[in-house]
Amino acid sequence: MSAQLKSICWMYLKPRWNTGLLHSRLKPALWLRLSEALVAFLIVDRVSHLLVHFDLTSLLFLAAVEAMLIGSLRLFFDVSSQMYHHRLMPLIIASGVSPFLHLTGMWLASLPMMGWSALLFSYVLTGNFQGLHRVTSMAVVFVVSFTANAIWELLGRLYLAVFVNLQPRLVKVFFGLSVVGFVGVIAGVAYVLVRMPMFASADAAALERYTVYALGILGVPGLVLALMPGRVGEWYVNGWLRTQETGHTTRSATSGFVRIVPGIPGMIQAKDLAVIWRNPVTKIRLIVWGVFLLGLSWLISSHTSDGQFAFWGMSVAASSLIPFVSVFLSTLIFGEIVVTLYSSERECMNLYQVAGISYTTLVAGKGASASLLITLSAILGSLLLTVCSQQPGWAIAVVLGKTLLVSTFTVLLQVGILTFDKSGLQKHVMEEQSGQQVILEQVPRSLLSAVAFWGALFYIGAFWKVWTEMWLEPAVVWAVFAAPPLVLLALGRKGGFVQ
Repeated sequence: MSAQLKSICWMYLKPRWNTGLLHSRLKPALWLRLSEALVAFLIVDRVSHLLVHFDLTSLLFLAAVEAMLIGSLRLFFDVSSQMYHHRLMPLIIASGVSPFLHLTGMWLASLPMMGWSALLFSYVLTGNFQGLHRVTSMAVVFVVSFTANAIWELLGRLYLAVFVNLQPRLVKVFFGLSVVGFVGVIAGVAYVLVRMPMFASADAAALERYTVYALGILGVPGLVLALMPGRVGEWYVNGWLRTQETGHTTRSATSGFVRIVPGIPGMIQAKDLAVIWRNPVTKIRLIVWGVFLLGLSWLISSHTSDGQFAFWGMSVAASSLIPFVSVFLSTLIFGEIVVTLYSSERECMNLYQVAGISYTTLVAGKGASASLLITLSAILGSLLLTVCSQQPGWAIAVVLGKTLLVSTFTVLLQVGILTFDKSGLQKHVMEEQSGQQVILEQVPRSLLSAVAFWGALFYIGAFWKVWTEMWLEPAVVWAVFAAPPLVLLALGRKGGFVQ
């Protein structure tokens, strides 16, 4: 490996190593890898019996399919962003390094993560094998999965260089396709899990046949491109230059969003809504929320009888489950936006204080913004789910009222925790936002913001558990779970960073 290639590879690997493990007190990369391993361990117990009809050959083809599906999602989102929106791209282009060498270095930097993914995937797929046979089978599946992932991503980078050179706006199109692909993969996995108990040898033969067709159709042109490194590098540079020319647009200075509450809290809420809507990830979250809500609607309508929801061995009253499911889904999808809307304004807090905006006013404004995201979406979700479960009119009213209370307490809990977040986010001025940077605008990046997000999810789960399984008067349950948000808000007035 040449010195230039090593330098390029290390340039992409070193930031991940430093921020994720070496120079981080929390070691997020380590905990993420351990959580992935735990998920893989749990999945083996759940899906191994579904793979009894797969021999080792079928598993190898399944590993190739996994490489193409997951690799395509990474190609549309992460890889395209890295190739065309990385902040060091102008320096790399000006350095005179071979563009094809740069593509190769980026690809080599992604190999460690491919190896880790292939290791987990091979462990899950070989759950039905025992002893030495499992070890050898796992090694073979690992090699095939890793090789397929590596080849697929390399081909994807070559194809991107060609297509973006022809139409630079495809980079934004690929970002949207990653959302469609994400939803499609979830739907496909759900269908396969339902279909697997009925899996037959004819299905295995069809899987192998179509996999070979796909590899041939997509692999041969990629091989031809790999034999033209100079031309591919030229196309890559031309495509990057054209994305810079077409990537700068002027946005209107007016938000156009109305205030749902009067006065200064309404102004804060309108400003937050404008910030939320201008981030394309918000649209993605809306799509994901809609897809999951429709899926839950079908699930509930198909498995509810006499007001009881029964599926996977669980049987509970639908009217008791729906409010918590709806609030949980809304918090899971939109809760990250709520916590980052508060913590990302650390630099603006001095302006709020100079302007005489009190703690109560700020909390009211942020609470109004959060209510539009969590409370409104939860109420809409509960309304749809109760209609699908064929609940009577009075039950629908009770469910909506309970949803309103639970979502309000959840919002207040998150805001109450965030009033103590004195770290905030360190904002950096960048000439152009990449796809990763756009996502990070809506990802908790301080400890308390992460606590606020995950704490709200655990709060909803505990609320539902106590409500359905403990013998307590409903008024007592409401009082117990209303106390934490109210106590945090009261303490935040004295201990928070906005007085």
